[in-house]
Amino acid sequence: MPARRVSLALLAATALSQSGCVLFEAEGLYGILCLSGKLFGPRGIGGPCACAILCEVSDAGVGGRCYVGEGVFEICYEGPPLARDRRGDPRGANPTYAVPPDAYFALGSYEAGASASHQVGLGVVPGSFETFSGTVGYPPEFVFEGFGTGPVGTLAVDFDRDGAADAQVLLIGTGADTAFADLDFNGLEFPGVEPTVTHSDGHVFTLALPAGGDRSVQTVSSTAPLGLALTLRRGVLRNPAAPGTYLLEGDFVSVDPDTDGADDSTGALPQSLMAFANVEIGEGPCPSAPVDGCNASFAKGQLALKRSASGAQSLRVKAKKGVTAPGFFGDPTDATSHATCVYDGTGALLLELPVAAGGTGANGKPFWKRKGEKATYKDKSGAAGGVQKVGQRAGRKGAGFDVSARGDALALPALPLEAPITVQHRTVDGGCAQVVFDALSKNGAMQVKASVR
Repeated sequence: MPARRVSLALLAATALSQSGCVLFEAEGLYGILCLSGKLFGPRGIGGPCACAILCEVSDAGVGGRCYVGEGVFEICYEGPPLARDRRGDPRGANPTYAVPPDAYFALGSYEAGASASHQVGLGVVPGSFETFSGTVGYPPEFVFEGFGTGPVGTLAVDFDRDGAADAQVLLIGTGADTAFADLDFNGLEFPGVEPTVTHSDGHVFTLALPAGGDRSVQTVSSTAPLGLALTLRRGVLRNPAAPGTYLLEGDFVSVDPDTDGADDSTGALPQSLMAFANVEIGEGPCPSAPVDGCNASFAKGQLALKRSASGAQSLRVKAKKGVTAPGFFGDPTDATSHATCVYDGTGALLLELPVAAGGTGANGKPFWKRKGEKATYKDKSGAAGGVQKVGQRAGRKGAGFDVSARGDALALPALPLEAPITVQHRTVDGGCAQVVFDALSKNGAMQVKASVR
């Protein structure tokens, strides 16, 4: 299509004028996503996921090529169209409201006293009622350090369920206890339209989703499968100072089926549910068992653990050909610390290899180097649990990670091991990459090997 000049402000204005449409950014492109309703003509563009317009927009708000029409954005839902009634629900379906089977809660670090990200993730299936509001209560041992002003988290959507965020908006703090989701990317809150997060006494966080979060009063339930992840960045909450098990409680209320908003006390009533999560805080950054929500898109992997007769030991784990969002591994040269966590078939934590961000060796050279989405770590001394090399790369093509450790500081578990072996490469910011080795090609007292092909 011919290129045309367009401003980000114009895109925002167009999105705000359309029912159920939001402005989003993905991989340097800005677009208008319409989850419902019709746009641009009497027939609209249809489909459960409609990318109405996508433009390349510079930081100055001016761009070049634009694309219009359904399916122009490859991350859009590619499944069969869903029939709808006038409420926008799949025909013949009675909306349900229950905790999704793939819902999870995860921390960027499980170490006592650590400041780390907090992430709630869930899958949305067609025919589920939209949520109007929810509260999550933390035990008093967690320390709330305040939202402040500026970015405090993200709300991410995975349209094609490939494990990578396709669209992401910032949560922006407007004070010590309040924040909002900047759906129109203008940095200003749109009261009554954009979702908000509020902190109150007792460490209670309340999420408000006007019209179920899609800005359309025409839909009361979801029409397409999505993956959602709400993340509070590190610096908002600090883990309890003492190791132990802590209980989190969530209470959620659906939209009113008659209004797509608050309960109007007439007709059909909103649905409600409760959810609980036990969080085990320990001595190190790895959880005591594998946590759901890790990106498991890596098509290939290798695992090797060795112990020689002389006592020398080594470990290498590699995962590649994965798919991640840009910035998935953060910036380890500055502040994004990492940990590689290894679990056996019982779910027990076998090995914990934390690697701090930044730092320099005895020769004065930095441990970490970064170029774009690729970062490498080198420390011949292996002071961090024997870790000598780390490589990681984010992106929609060729994402992966590689960890090598050896020497006296490496504390390998007793071999052989019980399959499957799960490896989770985690960041303090909430990134989690996973590879699972279901079968072990070698499994003896001196060597364990496995691969994913």
